[in-house]
Amino acid sequence: MATPITTSSAGAAGSSAKTFRISDVPNDWEKEKLGSCMGNYFQTVSIQSLAPRIDGRSGQATAMLDGPVQNANSNETSIIGGLQWDTDFYGMTTLFAPPPEDHKLDIIVVSGLGGHAFGSFKERGGSHMWLRDSLPYDITDKVTKRPMARVIVYGHRSHVAHSTTIQGYSDISASFLHSLRPLAAETPTTPIMFIGHSLGGIIIKQALVCIATSETQHHTLGRLLRATRAIIFFAVPHSGMRIEALIEMTDPSSNGPLISSLSCENSPALQTLRDEFKKLCDKKQNPLGDCRFFCFYETERTGTAAKDDAGKWHMNGPKVLAVSIASARYCPQSESDDLCACDIQRTHSDIVKFSRNDDDYDKVQSVLQDMARHTILTTTNVAMDERTGEYLRALWFEDMNKRSTEIAKAVEGTCIWVFQEPIYTSWVSASRGLLWIKGNPGTGKSTLIKHMIQHVRHHHAKGTILASFFFHDRGTELERTRLGFYRSILHQLLQQVPGILHDLVDKFHETKVSQGEIGADWHWREQDLAEHLAAAISKSHALWLFVDALDEGGAKTANDLIEDFTALIDQNCASNGRLHICFTCRRFPILRITGGFELAIDECNKPDIRTFVQSGLSRYHCLLQAGLADAIIDGANGIFLWARLAVDEALRLKSRERTPRQIYKVIRQMPKELEELFASILRSKADEPAESLLMMQWICFAALPISLEQLRWAIVTDADRPGVGDLNKSLYDYLDDDTYIGDDEAMKRRIVVLSCGLAEVTRGRVQFIHQAVKEFFLDQGLALLRSKTELEDRGPAVATVEHKIGHSRLARTCLQYMWMFNRLEFASVNGWRPNMKDFRNFAKIKPFLTSYAYSESYRDAISHRAALINEVFGESWVGFLPLLWYADRCWMQHVAEFEANVTRAEDSLDYPARPPEDFSRHREDSVAWAKAFMQQSKKSKQNSPPK
Repeated sequence: MATPITTSSAGAAGSSAKTFRISDVPNDWEKEKLGSCMGNYFQTVSIQSLAPRIDGRSGQATAMLDGPVQNANSNETSIIGGLQWDTDFYGMTTLFAPPPEDHKLDIIVVSGLGGHAFGSFKERGGSHMWLRDSLPYDITDKVTKRPMARVIVYGHRSHVAHSTTIQGYSDISASFLHSLRPLAAETPTTPIMFIGHSLGGIIIKQALVCIATSETQHHTLGRLLRATRAIIFFAVPHSGMRIEALIEMTDPSSNGPLISSLSCENSPALQTLRDEFKKLCDKKQNPLGDCRFFCFYETERTGTAAKDDAGKWHMNGPKVLAVSIASARYCPQSESDDLCACDIQRTHSDIVKFSRNDDDYDKVQSVLQDMARHTILTTTNVAMDERTGEYLRALWFEDMNKRSTEIAKAVEGTCIWVFQEPIYTSWVSASRGLLWIKGNPGTGKSTLIKHMIQHVRHHHAKGTILASFFFHDRGTELERTRLGFYRSILHQLLQQVPGILHDLVDKFHETKVSQGEIGADWHWREQDLAEHLAAAISKSHALWLFVDALDEGGAKTANDLIEDFTALIDQNCASNGRLHICFTCRRFPILRITGGFELAIDECNKPDIRTFVQSGLSRYHCLLQAGLADAIIDGANGIFLWARLAVDEALRLKSRERTPRQIYKVIRQMPKELEELFASILRSKADEPAESLLMMQWICFAALPISLEQLRWAIVTDADRPGVGDLNKSLYDYLDDDTYIGDDEAMKRRIVVLSCGLAEVTRGRVQFIHQAVKEFFLDQGLALLRSKTELEDRGPAVATVEHKIGHSRLARTCLQYMWMFNRLEFASVNGWRPNMKDFRNFAKIKPFLTSYAYSESYRDAISHRAALINEVFGESWVGFLPLLWYADRCWMQHVAEFEANVTRAEDSLDYPARPPEDFSRHREDSVAWAKAFMQQSKKSKQNSPPK
């Protein structure tokens, strides 16, 4: 429970001390500083609470102030020392706010007729105010046991006697609704529990009905309906109340109509409100269909108003039950369910006044705690509505999570050092911050960040939001771009907190209505998604964002995202939220990062490398005794990839019965630099350089991640092989080719052999074992395979030549594969054996298969016949012709890359400029162009790279 801060120059506060609301408190002030400031104006100051306003612009405090000194203004409302103080409590007052990471619920309390927002809920004859002093500490998270609810009271002008206002309860409700706007603007909107006493319950109901029935309501206000998860009524006159004595106190020309509208005898306004509110709570009508209700009702009669001889009003007249039990329970659920209603043996005004250790408070607290926890549970597990689900599907893309699943799990006992590293602990303990884990290629950055993600997932509070993205240069375009990053992160946020993007879902559907379907009529823009993420970052949640291999997106993408991250941190700082962003990146490109944390992994990971090496060699005790582990650790010098290759080599040599001393000698002679090590591996192990070159070209230059099946057909139908391209041969004829490997496991072994262990098959996708390997092949590996001797010139010229030769080869293979398709004996591919029905269906497609390549655009043909193909084969038709799918989409890209890398006069193009993609309108020109390209690019590829 919070401890009041008291400063006094004359002892404890006396009986004359009043509770004041202090506003405009700077956000960075603590209770001590506020108390010290107020001590300049009052003899005794006791700061009871301090919390941010609902709009976050400044703080609000409640304090007991006594004995104002002479230089203080004694009016009820005044400004002193830049602070505003009053005793009216009109509008919103925050009594308690938990830390942002614990904030899961807003409790908003509205006082009753003629009531005071603070005084109505304070014990009689004492200072205990249960909404401030007890409730926040009794509404706790089930797991963390920490307070989770912000408590806010709303005060309104509804005096009965001596009132000059003419407002009705609908006017008060409208004012209340506008005070709620800051809550509606939050993204996401925090779940809300309303508490209404007497007229306060009517005000709450009217506000919600107003939102639901308004024809011009702004979509942000509509979120308040969806956020309302529970409403608790205390002696609320749903069907009216006894007003006989009250009406005598009113002025018919001012607040008389307000009191009359609450009559239990004849109130059309209340009847209309009941009917409209009931519709909101009908599950078929939806808005409040999942909302829970509970009614507390009075069972003790209240004294009515009576005038004394001096003309003053006192509540000592004849006693009546101000609100009947039937009226108090006339609301959804409570009317018919005794478990949703409870009596409190108190009067109409005392029903919300509790002291410490009050039995009646215990009943109330039990109900509120149960409803609060149920609210959090249902909000977390709320079923996603159709509109949100559609938005989620539009963000999704294939292979979104593929890279993270490919990264090996950390060997047991490794990566734990980071959690004791001072830089890491400082980052974690800060409210927000940017952490850069830097290191050379192959130092284990990806494995480390994956382990950190698992640690945060298992060791932080249940409400923590966690999102991650693993850049992958060897993957699809969206796996290595800023656009893919934002789509993936927003997709993860929406899955964890469905309400976090309500306004963005609305905008998405507005765009869909005005512009058409996403992907067909319009496309995501990365800047729009960046703004969406900024809007989703809320002070109400703790967000942990992990990004791996930022450098694999390219220098521009890396620096753009660093700017985005910095802006998110600054924005989060302004909103007093919690945001932690961690990313891994090489030391180059040089990133523009200021004010963040930096951790060099290659200066800290030697213990992990030792654990990894000892684990890898553990099956051969003799290798450990020979000091081989120390040799590998010393040679690795912080590079995990080097250690991995060394362990693999040691195990390979041991399987060939080499002695520990021989193995030790080989390891000690391995080059220490990765590029030199890769080159050494190729020179010593690439026994079939021509076949290795072909495979490495496909892995290097494929426009899309190449599958095992696609690579199998790319090798067997290679455009540079003798006899390939004979249009009298069908694809079926190539099944008998010597190079065709039909068995998947045999094909995987072939990839390992031809790549010298530098490539692998992961989840059906062929790729290099590390990004550093791809960079090596592009830089010198392909040229090294071509000549089998190391080139002196390793500059851009070599890379340009290899790009030209590689893309030429892939483009010609794609073209020839598509031409051979016209002779396809479809029924024989992959051992497919159709039944009679399949034969009849196949006959419908056969004319298309045998003629489309010459007579019409293959793109149009596939598009026009897609429905027919899917009718016969379903989505699996691509599996019968795996390389056709790739060739159809990528051959033009390879042609463009070939042309872009032509740098020598003898390679100048003497064929026409490539035609439009629509072959159907330029068939003859297209065929002529394709043949010319085939001849020219084949001639160009024969030119050897410069020495």
